[in-house]
Amino acid sequence: MAMTFIGSVFAAVASLLYPVVGSVAAFLWYGEKVTRRASIGIFIIILGSISIFGGKFIHDIHSAGGLQWLGYLGGLMAASGWGLEGAIAGIGLEFSESDTGLTARFIFELLFWWLIIIPIFVMTGFPIYEYATAVFQPVPLMVLAFTGLASGFCYVTWYKSFPLIGVGRGQGVANLYGLISIILLFLFVGSTPGWTVFIGGLLCVAGAVVMFTEEPLEIETLRNQNTEGLKMEDNF
Repeated sequence: MAMTFIGSVFAAVASLLYPVVGSVAAFLWYGEKVTRRASIGIFIIILGSISIFGGKFIHDIHSAGGLQWLGYLGGLMAASGWGLEGAIAGIGLEFSESDTGLTARFIFELLFWWLIIIPIFVMTGFPIYEYATAVFQPVPLMVLAFTGLASGFCYVTWYKSFPLIGVGRGQGVANLYGLISIILLFLFVGSTPGWTVFIGGLLCVAGAVVMFTEEPLEIETLRNQNTEGLKMEDNF
């Protein structure tokens, strides 16, 4: 929704706020501890990521016509959904492995598409069969295969970080994807970044340094002391 009604850059910027949602949800739900240093690092990385995508940000908003509210709603839903996903995974992965959580996540996503989204597309006359058969051409199939491998690796490692360093830190570090994507675009496509990208890159690195230099004892216990004794049934 955000990409359609405002633009891909705005969608990326909006979704970058999901570590805030995840940190707050994890803190309120099961008392996950977020230190001041970790909060500062997350905030700096978010600022840097917004700067990276900021070159086309204003243009996307102004070109939305009269449907900006749908784009804003989509961006809010994306940030909320990813943030809450992290909070839910953070508690669930205390009782299961990351590959198990990944399998469950994508099974339910598959059911969501087949039971809700695809039937809606079919009923509204969207040429779903034409697009589905186009996937089996060599180039789209190869792109989707590599995307699936990258996405699977991403999610397994992303989920694994939650029980080790916490939801807020895991999602905050994951926001470095903005900087990494710009570097890879420059290496493989030759896309020259603008000055906002360099500023954003410096902010992302600075935020990561702030988080990575946090004292190990600070994250030895990820829960606040008053929630240490919570039982499994209290979390669900």
